[in-house]
Amino acid sequence: MNWFEEKGARAMSNIEENLAKSLTAKTTELIPFLPYLLQDLWELGSSPRDIKELIAKHIPVCEETKVLDLACGKGAVSIQLTRTFGCKVKGIDIFKEFIAYAKSKAEEYSVEKICEFIVEDINQSVRVERDYDIVILGAVGDVLGNSI
Repeated sequence: MNWFEEKGARAMSNIEENLAKSLTAKTTELIPFLPYLLQDLWELGSSPRDIKELIAKHIPVCEETKVLDLACGKGAVSIQLTRTFGCKVKGIDIFKEFIAYAKSKAEEYSVEKICEFIVEDINQSVRVERDYDIVILGAVGDVLGNSI
């Protein structure tokens, strides 16, 4: 294994450890199986209805509003926000299976042009993503750490 592969393996190990801790797991052994274990669920984490209600009550939203959905899971919140408000949403999740599902749901609901999904570690995303009007981080515990 070369230096880059070792660094990538260490980074993935850290991601899995943080994710396991956020889920109150004692080990990372089940992490690779999460996409399979959660295969029948679209709404992972926060309730799309609750997020929509919170935003509608507190934030004026229009087609120009940009939303970042960190740890978006399978995209239920992102897609429902796009459908309800017509805003632009970018969803990010570490699981490629979740992102593939989110992309297919975005196509199913005809929002794929304004609802983007990418596979990425949100710990990296928060360092580079900018210029969003709303940022959502729903129900993933302290995957970003607990120090501010």
